[in-house]
Amino acid sequence: MASFSFALSLILLTLKLFQCTNAQTWPPEASYVAPLGLATDPKFSTTAKRDGGGGGYVNGFHLVGFCDSTTQSEQFGGVTSFAHNSFAYMGYDNVSDPTDLWNFGNVTEAQSTYTSMNFATGSGTFGNMFSSAENETGSFAMWTTGNYVPSHDDKQALGIMTCLDEGATNQVYYNTLVGINVTDPKDTPSDDNTLSGERLVPRLFYGTENLYGSFTLYKALDNFLYLFGTSQSFMKGINVARVPFDSLTDRNTYNYWNGAEWSSAQPDMHDASSNILNFTDSMGNGPNTGEVFFSHYHNQTMSVFTDGGVGGTFWMTYPMQGEITDRWSEPVELYTPPAPTETCDSGHQWNYAGHAYPDWDQSGKTLLLSWSSCESYIHMATVVWE
Repeated sequence: MASFSFALSLILLTLKLFQCTNAQTWPPEASYVAPLGLATDPKFSTTAKRDGGGGGYVNGFHLVGFCDSTTQSEQFGGVTSFAHNSFAYMGYDNVSDPTDLWNFGNVTEAQSTYTSMNFATGSGTFGNMFSSAENETGSFAMWTTGNYVPSHDDKQALGIMTCLDEGATNQVYYNTLVGINVTDPKDTPSDDNTLSGERLVPRLFYGTENLYGSFTLYKALDNFLYLFGTSQSFMKGINVARVPFDSLTDRNTYNYWNGAEWSSAQPDMHDASSNILNFTDSMGNGPNTGEVFFSHYHNQTMSVFTDGGVGGTFWMTYPMQGEITDRWSEPVELYTPPAPTETCDSGHQWNYAGHAYPDWDQSGKTLLLSWSSCESYIHMATVVWE
């Protein structure tokens, strides 16, 4: 027994020393950032435009989602197609190049070039992948603004989509939990180049609550799924809920961090003390989009996110004692993309909607980033750590 106690003490001391040593290495420094250019699909014309981003590695494929996707089918007289969202695989044809996309959708007269995952009814030529809930018509839209995590059997990509009025009000109604069946496009009939899936919870969190999960999801080793949201107080922080992975669809099993402990009661949506991170940059911009993930290279859970400013600056932070609910470090700047030089039909010539893809390089030595500009273009770059 004495030898066991000594061994246990030695292990605990080693862990403590490792934790302290690991914390002292923060922040990690990038050796350099290599711009990769625009993400495109060779089989689609250069008129394809969309924004958004965020994805995950599921069933051997690097899934990525986009918002408000438009393209012109030159083969059919320049007819413009539109989808509130669309999906692609990164590096499907060229495993070394994430900007080489395989888009889901058909170059046919009936479906133009994108297959929509638009969940509203009456979407015309676009196929509805999931059944829509009541009153989801008109300017109702679903945006894929976060990442995706694999189901237990690694066959479905689980994600949170934000449901809103894309008309005059831009009102956020709620978010929804979806499961997308990730399959090889070569196993799909050529006339039905689509993904299938289901809305696991049509309405998960409402706009009068914290929209947990709309920022990012983190599948932890403790069999919990952590759902991060940006604070409703003008996006000045990040809050978190968690749920046992085996009961994702049961809101009665969700717990919420209130700043002191996990509770079955949600904190007030404007209560900044419940945030795991409160942050604004020098211009008053808080976290907007990003990911939380475990870096194998740094042996550290961390977050990389962009703020709500027009520069699209990427920031990074981590929980200082290793636990998700510990105090997170003051974010440090990782990378600010150059101002867009492309033609901006919308006039929105700025960078936004930044995302990280830690699974692209599972060693963690590099980190793939993406961001949007002009409501039209997806840019990518690789961070190479020292």
